[in-house]
Amino acid sequence: MLGEHAASELNTMVHELADRTAIRVPRLYVVACPQPNSFAVGRNPRHAAIVVTDGLLSLLEPAEIFAVLAHELTHISRRDTRVSTMAGATASVIFSIVAMARRLARCRGAEIPDGPQIVGNPITPVAAGLVRFAQSRRRECAADCGGSNLTGHPEVLAKALMRIDRYARVVPMRMELACASAWLVDPLGDRVGAAWRNSSHASVVHRVACLRAISSERVAP
Repeated sequence: MLGEHAASELNTMVHELADRTAIRVPRLYVVACPQPNSFAVGRNPRHAAIVVTDGLLSLLEPAEIFAVLAHELTHISRRDTRVSTMAGATASVIFSIVAMARRLARCRGAEIPDGPQIVGNPITPVAAGLVRFAQSRRRECAADCGGSNLTGHPEVLAKALMRIDRYARVVPMRMELACASAWLVDPLGDRVGAAWRNSSHASVVHRVACLRAISSERVAP
């Protein structure tokens, strides 16, 4: 359970960032999950929310948490959440249809391997394309850049991304593939193949490189 002091500090961070971006303060939710991660959701800046895991609050330093929140606030201010919510919902329906088809095939005696892998299914590229559109490399890097402008410390977000990515590979979440695309870093770790990961998330290596480039520009004479 989140302590009163920690909750107050977290809310203070969100309010400060909302003031900097001149948007309405989003709702804030903390979910019980050991993996450090976060995501933003909402149809517009007036109806938005940020979700963080208690694992994120336990693993990251306050400055890193602030950087992650700045990333999510940037998604909200840019209205990225509206696009990702719509595409994610559509992709979820597609994946549900795929799951129903798999169950029906099993009932008819077909041998279908278990597990989250859906690569090779004819409908998979459609769903993956929707998620890629919602969570494109450009969109994520733009949120990284915007968040860094809010905090003034791109290297802090870079450090946070690397720590979250390392932990996610060791302690993956269990969820529908379509839902995984909304998170800051791919929450499924190594449970899915590279084809899915490349479709749903920008490379953490690439994002960190971009943030380090921004940091180098800031210190250049």
